Parts: sequence; structure tokens; C-alpha cells
Amino acid sequence: MIWGPWFSKLDLWRGQCLSLERVAWLKLFGIPLHLLDPEVLVNIGELFGKVLHAPKGLVEDHNLSVCRVGVLAGESERIVETVVLKWKDRSFRVRVEEEQEDWIPDCLDQADIYDNGDRSARLL
Repeated sequence: MIWGPWFSKLDLWRGQCLSLERVAWLKLFGIPLHLLDPEVLVNIGELFGKVLHAPKGLVEDHNLSVCRVGVLAGESERIVETVVLKWKDRSFRVRVEEEQEDWIPDCLDQADIYDNGDRSARLL
């Protein structure tokens, strides 16, 4: 089955109402180095949805000024917010901005996505 590697379960749509869920990649700016920990990144990401991906180690991105977290968001608006990270008797403002680039799932052929201005995608 072509969908097997990407999905654990598929159901036929029978006209039922489905909730809006979308993948959002968040950039987190302003986390102090001493708090730059995978658990802290997950905690921030959970404020915006179910965390799908958070860096396990800090060497993944090689840029400690920004971290990326993937979440399953339930809102349609782009995420641009400031959250407060509290540690001991200090507070740090962390900027959270959703990436502007379109996310294309691995199961779609990315080279064919924008052929001739056509935004439809073809399956592999």
C-alpha cells in the first residue's frame, strides 16, 4: 500500500465534521543558553499544540540563537507570539514565530508541487 509508510490508520470520510489540524514549524528566539534544553523546547511547543518534533540535542541546528519545534496546531492563523519563560526568580521573554515557508509532507513529490504555477501535488 502506498500510504503504509506514512500512516498507521486510514478511515474513509463519510461526511463527518473533522477538526482543523495542521503542522506548524515554530522558531523560538531568545531562550537563554543555560535553559536551552529539549524539555524546555517541548514545554514551549506544547503551548501551541501537540509537539511532533523538538531537537534532541543542541547540535542539530548549529545556531543557538533560534530553535525549531514542530507542532500539530489546531488554529488556522499563523503563530506569532511572545511567551514568558520563568526560571528561579527571573523571567525571560521568548519570541515564537511560525515559519513562513510552506511545509510539504515527505509523502509528496516536492519537485512536482509547483510545476507551471500549478499548486496541486502529485503522489509518488
